Amino acid sequence: MRWFLAAVSCMLFCAAPAVAQVSAAITSGLSGRVVDQSTGLPIAGATVETIGPTSQSATSDANGHFAMDRLVLGNYHLRVAHQGYQTAVSDNVSLSAFQAPVVTLALAPQRTSSSGLLTIGHTSTRASQSLQRSSVIYQSVSAEAIQSLGFFRAGDVLRTLPQVNLAVGTTGGSDTPSPGDDQYLDFRGIGNLETTTLLDGHPIGAGLNRGKNFGYNWESSPTFALRDVVVTYGSGLSGLSPYSALGGVANMVTLDPTPRAQWSFTQGYGTFSKLATTITGTGMLGSHFGYAVAYGTQGIYGPYQNDSFYQPGAAYDQAAPRGSSVYNMAVYPYGTGVANRGAMAKFQYVFGDPDHPSHLTGSAVWSDYWDDKTGNGDQDYLPYGTALALGKSLLASYTPGKPTKPPYTVGNLPNCPDGKFLGFSVNGNPYGFGPNGLPDGGPHCVTPNQYANFAGGWQGAGTTWQAFHMSQYDLKFDTPTPTGQFVVDGYTNNWFQLYDRTFQLPFTAATAPGGAGFGPNPYWTSPAVQTTGVSATDEFFGHTSDFGFGLAANNYVYKEYTLGLPPSTPIVNDNYAYLQYVYHPEQRPYSVYFNAAEVYASTTTSWAFNPRVALVYNLTRNDVFRVAAGSAQTQPYPVMIYTPAALVAPGALAGNVNCSGLTIIGSVGNPTLLPERANDVDVSIGHRFGLDSLIQASAYSENVNSKIFPEPINVNTLPPGFINTTNYQNYVNSQCGGKPGTGALGVNSYHNIGRLLAQGLDIQGRQRVNRRLYFDYSYSIEKAVLQSADVLLLQNNPTYIIGAQLPGVPAHKWMVAGDVTVGRDVDLRLTQYYVGTNNSKNIGAYNYGELSANFPWGTGRFNVAVTNLWNQYVQWNGLIGYGLPLALNHYATAAQYAPFVGAGATESYGLPPRQIYFAYTFLVRGP
Repeated sequence: MRWFLAAVSCMLFCAAPAVAQVSAAITSGLSGRVVDQSTGLPIAGATVETIGPTSQSATSDANGHFAMDRLVLGNYHLRVAHQGYQTAVSDNVSLSAFQAPVVTLALAPQRTSSSGLLTIGHTSTRASQSLQRSSVIYQSVSAEAIQSLGFFRAGDVLRTLPQVNLAVGTTGGSDTPSPGDDQYLDFRGIGNLETTTLLDGHPIGAGLNRGKNFGYNWESSPTFALRDVVVTYGSGLSGLSPYSALGGVANMVTLDPTPRAQWSFTQGYGTFSKLATTITGTGMLGSHFGYAVAYGTQGIYGPYQNDSFYQPGAAYDQAAPRGSSVYNMAVYPYGTGVANRGAMAKFQYVFGDPDHPSHLTGSAVWSDYWDDKTGNGDQDYLPYGTALALGKSLLASYTPGKPTKPPYTVGNLPNCPDGKFLGFSVNGNPYGFGPNGLPDGGPHCVTPNQYANFAGGWQGAGTTWQAFHMSQYDLKFDTPTPTGQFVVDGYTNNWFQLYDRTFQLPFTAATAPGGAGFGPNPYWTSPAVQTTGVSATDEFFGHTSDFGFGLAANNYVYKEYTLGLPPSTPIVNDNYAYLQYVYHPEQRPYSVYFNAAEVYASTTTSWAFNPRVALVYNLTRNDVFRVAAGSAQTQPYPVMIYTPAALVAPGALAGNVNCSGLTIIGSVGNPTLLPERANDVDVSIGHRFGLDSLIQASAYSENVNSKIFPEPINVNTLPPGFINTTNYQNYVNSQCGGKPGTGALGVNSYHNIGRLLAQGLDIQGRQRVNRRLYFDYSYSIEKAVLQSADVLLLQNNPTYIIGAQLPGVPAHKWMVAGDVTVGRDVDLRLTQYYVGTNNSKNIGAYNYGELSANFPWGTGRFNVAVTNLWNQYVQWNGLIGYGLPLALNHYATAAQYAPFVGAGATESYGLPPRQIYFAYTFLVRGP
């Protein structure tokens, strides 16, 4: 017995070192560095926290490095945070007994106050992926930070970014201060055709148009379900994606499941009865089921709440006696109300090897948006000065007709004495006549002063409203492979807009006594597109390089209906074969990124090759240099090609025949359009002063060829038999004698006729003063110049000047913000913006401020935001003719230089008044 006990004791004693070794072997460590996403330079003082079997945290040193040890083996996520950056959660990191992972975590700078925001960002742990955006010029804005300012349309903040403009110069849109007017964006001043919008990496709302407006309407860009909005400029491609554009790509990224449960409920209230409620939740149910859900609702009455008043622009007879029944036809409710709803549900099933799991992710996103257009776009106002100038012009062009005698009717108009002219309302009804075609008590002949008093004022067009619907359904499968990752992604989305003027004013004018011709004047348009697509990618990860390739296909079904016009219902598709190669040798100071896509588009039945290469070189640990070059192609919108012909009646050409030029017989799409092609190069250099104090300067130059502009084209350039012009040609020949070189027919359409040069400089950075105080700043120069165009374009658009800046593209923008934390986590941020001349508001250079403050309160945070802090440049109405006049080219006539009403005259818009927004966010975080 003693022998047995001795033997056992000896064995236990001998095994003790082995037991200790086994205990030590069940822990491991990891290390890495934290970098700025836009430059790749290190960030000091970032907090890195593990989410997994062991809870531990570390702080990055002066070189951005961090390390943690004694971590129990298993799967981890890393939560990384730093003041002034968007907090992010990493991919899965697996710790085993035989390796200590080395990771690279990238943080996106935050342009708004960010203290206390939820963990919603994402970062890869692989250097080649987390540093992707350092190879392009890009901006990222957190949707939650946008909401903290009281904005619930992403477009309201995107327009403050460098080289992002409201597309008004080429579309004829307007930059009103309304809470719910249309927003079409263009990047680099190139145009909105050249700007692509994505939702979770999928095209949405592509190629639609309403009137002169094309592309995605950012009026419907709800932030409720979004994590970020990422803008990539030029031909830049980030990651394994087939999508690029000439101006840039804006990608709205939705929330993702997080390893730690977190829920928030926010209730906000602000000026003009703004009311907002949002609920978001992300997390895991067990180890196999992840979720991300969101719901939001926001509404605002605005400064007008169904106030009824008279609007001359809607008057059947502007000269009708005040208070009469004809006068009161132009009295209707005017409102600035907006309602915005949105929701998302995303569920993820995690299965397979716990160390290298597979995921099946399904998501649904939808939003509905409604606004009262009477006060959200229809606030044009004709000032007395402009109306007087118009009256003088009408008097100068007035010539009395044949002598007439009373009684006067709409079919028997009087002749006016010297100094007066016969006035007409917007609908063509002569002054002084009612809907029955007989006198209504108002004057028929007026002086310019009288005309200005009658016609001047609000220029609305009756009760009208607008609605949007957007939805997307997505199913994605990803699984690891022995050398990388395989992903299949399928989706379908819908974008629908209804612009309803069923009760448009003024009514059509009577053409004879008794009221013949008088009646309603309805108008509505409804553009919609359904996009369905699928993609598959395969990636291979190596020690010094990564390679991936993919295939993608999209189908676009358009349904565009406008009252009185033939419907346009084209179906088009595009197909992509694309790849990415990243060379990132370890212990070397450089990386090379190469992207390419071969694209087939049925819109023009053409193939295109879109390549881009970028070199990122770390000159020192605090200096980085990037040079990149690329080429991209943009297809015409299908409506530019497939719009059916809308021709006038041949008899309507009487008096409108142009024997020396084109006689316009209607409008039609142009099936001969070609894609636009651009080549761009950009250079960037970044420097870190220390901690997170950084500066980056980026310059770009981009040549756009075959630029598409609206322009009349000769019908002979269309395919034979495309439209039947026999009756039109016979009539024109009868008027022009059929001589060679005369009697050409034309249609309003689109044409590849321009060459554009876009160049710019962007300087942005951060300067930290101490642990609690830092400053953000940016300064940008933007040049968008028409290099060449045909004579017809310049004659029809006298504000286009070869070699000069395009209208609506400001040359200079800057932003300065100070952010300070005081007391116990009270964050204050003051931001001042500047926009130079030639801006979309048609006013001189202007600036405005924003102030935000948020602080802990109970189990959540309280937020206060003030926009237009100094209450500057406040102007609700658009003042017709009072904007800064535009320069004209040498084809302009003397009459086009007339002040207020000439071709260079513009409508001025101001800023909304100071508004205050209060919000409280109740936070619940899991263990």
